[in-house]
Amino acid sequence: MQAKENLGYTRILAPYAGIVSGRHVALGETVSPGQLLLTGYAFEKMRLVAELPARFVNQLQPQTQLRATLPDGQSLLLSQHQLFQFSDPNSHTFTLRALLPPQDKPLWHAGGWAKLALPLPPRPMIQIPETALLRQSELSAVYLKQGNGFVLRQVRLGRHLDGQVEVLAGLQDGEQIAIDAYRILNQQGGHYAP
Repeated sequence: MQAKENLGYTRILAPYAGIVSGRHVALGETVSPGQLLLTGYAFEKMRLVAELPARFVNQLQPQTQLRATLPDGQSLLLSQHQLFQFSDPNSHTFTLRALLPPQDKPLWHAGGWAKLALPLPPRPMIQIPETALLRQSELSAVYLKQGNGFVLRQVRLGRHLDGQVEVLAGLQDGEQIAIDAYRILNQQGGHYAP
């Protein structure tokens, strides 16, 4: 009985099946109770961890499906997730954990990077013709119709699509602009209107 007990002290048993990711003692080294021997992870219950900006917290519902894109390009829909109810005081982000589906073999190594996408409602896209833009150095602007004239308004631009430019900021849907910005500039004597 004593021999069987002594033999048990020479065996290391993990509480789960998984992959060893680090060894903290050398072979044959004497160890003491509570000393860290190995580090590992089980790939059956892996998860992605992301930081969610506070402005998107209300978009995440319990039934929301997140899309994960793994390093090899594989895409997964994840329906189980957990959002921590407190934010980081420095970054104002919330920790989001998304559970990966059960796996027979690891999709990639723990600690690796993956993309996690939250579906957002479509925002209205404002596109204007490139001729409506006035560009001077770092300034991108349009002439906005006000009363009987036009005033210059700075805009922030997005993608260029077939002679059109996406406006990310600076214009509201329904505002009227001049289609030919340089013609308005010439009519005003080549000076920007205040």
